[in-house]
Amino acid sequence: MESKRKNLVSIIIPVLNSEKSIYECLDSVLNQSYSFLEIIIVYNDSSDATLEICNSYAKKDKRIRIIKNTGNKNIANSRNVGIMATRGEYIGFVDSDDYITKDMYEHLYKNISSCDADIAICGFEMVNEFGNIINHKNEIIEFPVAIKPEKIVLQDKIDILRCSLYEHNEDSRIASCVWNKLYRSSLFKNLKFIDNKFYEDIHITYLLLEQTDKVIILSERKYFYVYRKSSTGNAKNILLKKDLIEILILRYTYFSTRHPCLEKICRKRTIVSLIWEAVQIIKYNNDLEYRNLLYNIIIYLSSINTNDCDLSEDNLKMLYFLLNNLKMFKIASNIIKI
Repeated sequence: MESKRKNLVSIIIPVLNSEKSIYECLDSVLNQSYSFLEIIIVYNDSSDATLEICNSYAKKDKRIRIIKNTGNKNIANSRNVGIMATRGEYIGFVDSDDYITKDMYEHLYKNISSCDADIAICGFEMVNEFGNIINHKNEIIEFPVAIKPEKIVLQDKIDILRCSLYEHNEDSRIASCVWNKLYRSSLFKNLKFIDNKFYEDIHITYLLLEQTDKVIILSERKYFYVYRKSSTGNAKNILLKKDLIEILILRYTYFSTRHPCLEKICRKRTIVSLIWEAVQIIKYNNDLEYRNLLYNIIIYLSSINTNDCDLSEDNLKMLYFLLNNLKMFKIASNIIKI
């Protein structure tokens, strides 16, 4: 990475077949009230007009640089390419499907700089393609709850990491996504996104937090994550599931080794996440790969202590169901290791 320009915010936007969403995304970034920005568009070979659209924006605004990704065409590799090209003291990420409020980076910059923090975090909304606020089940929320502006400053390492495991109140949770945050660029000096994996955000989030001395959590929701119905078939979905499970287990191994005081908390989080994934996978029980993956999840759950995790009644019922029906899910041949 080059020497950094003080106060400059570098925003990295990976693009791939993004012609339908890139207009709204780029407009929201270019119209930021904090204007001392560089916008790094990492272009992956696309079959649509993405490059032409990005070039037209770059001709109008000199803050835009377009870099072609010649490596693996995935978001993790694209972000790594973008990080290497940044010139700013701070780094932010925006996905090409999404958009942000006009003052998001002003809001984050003022707080990260005035508090001399390493990371500033704002809230986010999930919305559908029509702009309706939705929940994680893709159900429209008719009457969204107003958010009271609040700022939480975390300076204890264990508290910071605990918040990433959802063990504080909802206001101080640190979600494992990179796009609602502003980072001091020095955090990435020796860190990269894990390449060729989905859910790379989860992996890098706790590694970044490990390096921080101060984190600012801001309640206002400034980032809009757009949920778009995917036409992706099961071939890709199985990769998503396998990568998520691998990343979750990797995180638990890391916490149990590096921070034993957080082992129980992380174990509970891992167990609950794996139970949830198992429930989803059961829907595809006739598919060989899914059944193999389900079997491996149950094997893993049976290998770790689940007795002292204060699981909810629903989670306990599902856990007992999975463990008691292990033989039903077992496939004798070609078990896929996770």
